Amino acid sequence: MNSDLELVLDRERKRYQLLLHLWRVSIGHTNKRVDLKDLGKSLGLTEAECMEVIIYLRNEGLIHGVSLGYTGAISHKGIVEIERTIKHPHQATEHFHVQVIQNFHGTVGAVQNSSNSVANINKVEE
Repeated sequence: MNSDLELVLDRERKRYQLLLHLWRVSIGHTNKRVDLKDLGKSLGLTEAECMEVIIYLRNEGLIHGVSLGYTGAISHKGIVEIERTIKHPHQATEHFHVQVIQNFHGTVGAVQNSSNSVANINKVEE
């Protein structure tokens, strides 16, 4: 894979992970404010990566109400985007390529091969 594409997909992956985690923490409510820096830190993002992700998500209208303390909330547009990826995991959205959206239905493992790798695996019993 070309290194520019890898960079783009890595950035998209970080944005998707933060937005998905925010959706889960806020239970999909647009008025639940969350400390976005702490959320990013819990995903293994550096402070610089977290700031970059927050600014992108805010500029795209996927989060709103970001204060100087970096608390904010998921927007209606952000909820729609995440729920679309959950309902249609094999379709890209306006902001996320299909390679970034990963919903597995079976045994899953993860291999991290660099210090910047992040793997989040959530098991949902159905």
